Amino acid sequence: MIKRIEEQDLPRLKILYEQLVSKPSNPDMLLRRFREVRDDEHYLLLGIYDAEGVLRGSVSLSKCLDLSGDCLYYYNLENLVIDEECRRCGYGKELLKYCEEYVGTHDGHYLNLTSSMKRKDAHLFYERLGYGDYPVRGFKKIIKE
Repeated sequence: MIKRIEEQDLPRLKILYEQLVSKPSNPDMLLRRFREVRDDEHYLLLGIYDAEGVLRGSVSLSKCLDLSGDCLYYYNLENLVIDEECRRCGYGKELLKYCEEYVGTHDGHYLNLTSSMKRKDAHLFYERLGYGDYPVRGFKKIIKE
């Protein structure tokens, strides 16, 4: 099952994010930021749950405004993470499929995703699902650690 993540899911989400970034999460800040994005119409925090209702993966989807061309939206996909115990079980594929369908039915022109250069297995996964290595170059400036 895929649905919006709810506040009671935050302890499991914290564990997933720690698997993603190999760094402890601040539970107070996680709760604060969750409450900010929960009601933001341009932000969608999704979870995928197993048959017992346990959160096994998550992804965030941000809707961006584009005033060029047909003025369609585009979406950025971030922080796709699947529980280490459940990788290669189809959860990531299902989450991406859901996101693609969501974008397609919400005036989305395209879906961006970024992945750390060191996550080679994730890159192979994305390529298998049709995400191309387009000739773009991304830049990132860390403003605050």
